[in-house]
Amino acid sequence: MISTPEYVFAMPGSLKNALDWVVGSGEFVNKPVALLSASPLATGGSKALEALDQVIRVMSAQVVGALSVPFARKKFNEQGELSDPQTSQALEALINDLAQHAILNRSA
Repeated sequence: MISTPEYVFAMPGSLKNALDWVVGSGEFVNKPVALLSASPLATGGSKALEALDQVIRVMSAQVVGALSVPFARKKFNEQGELSDPQTSQALEALINDLAQHAILNRSA
């Protein structure tokens, strides 16, 4: 799972740089990957998620799903725990999809 914040409607340069360092290694070829972004804005970091998706697919990874979380600050309680049931269910589903793909990928 790769999670990214959105920085000026894109993924941060540091994440792009890290991915650039492994692009030629083949580390992500046919590997299942789930993508996540959260933002205090209504867009939920969708622009960063789109950019990340494009880069990961160029690296030949299998994108099994993505989750964009809008208004992220409102979805956590004062202890920093995820308290929004819909977001929690969506995140759990994404994690389960990733786990299932990882198991299938390991046996292939």
